[in-house]
Amino acid sequence: MEGKLLLIAGGLEFGTPASTLRLVEALHNANKDVDMLLLPNLFTDPSGYTFRREWDYMVTHLQHVTPPKNFKLTLFLDETASEFDDISMLV
Repeated sequence: MEGKLLLIAGGLEFGTPASTLRLVEALHNANKDVDMLLLPNLFTDPSGYTFRREWDYMVTHLQHVTPPKNFKLTLFLDETASEFDDISMLV
């Protein structure tokens, strides 16, 4: 394995945290570098936060620049879900 690796795992997913941790252990035993984002009380579903972390990781390691601080990446699904916070809008 060459290059950088970012693993993102959701703590509430069935089997994912254990299998991801076994992968990290195997990489550690092989003396390979790995970066990991563990979302303890979430699933690995894409969100603005996980996309921003992926984006920051690529910008840092591919372009070799520091991403802007406090940048908020908003997904279409995040915006749509917030519009339906009021249940009366769904009826």
